[in-house]
Amino acid sequence: MTKRTLADLIEIATYGGGFELSANDYSLDELVKAADALYSGAWMRVLHTDALTTKDLALIAQHGGPGGVQFVFTAAI
Repeated sequence: MTKRTLADLIEIATYGGGFELSANDYSLDELVKAADALYSGAWMRVLHTDALTTKDLALIAQHGGPGGVQFVFTAAI
């Protein structure tokens, strides 16, 4: 399956839908814009966040509102 476009994510979020995506597939700017579109309890779960700094993650979270953005961190084995 191919990744969804930013326009797809914004449309889904605008209607209150949530989604899980990989940070490897989107730029920081695209992740912020998707978070901005979250509406009415919609959520966004971001996987593969290793390349993002704490400042980047905080910026994305800020744009998603309280509880709107979730990050998945994987432990190295």
